[in-house]
Amino acid sequence: MAVIRCSISNCSHNESGSSCGLSEIVVGAHVAEPKAAQETDCQSFDLK
Repeated sequence: MAVIRCSISNCSHNESGSSCGLSEIVVGAHVAEPKAAQETDCQSFDLK
């Protein structure tokens, strides 16, 4: 099983501050043609 690394501590899926507890995530973009990581978002984020 793959590990999804995540440092977003205020997400309800974050486990122990370094990984996501979900088995899969949805990644989206907030620009038409993303060219950098900063132009993408984890759309599985759920505020604690």
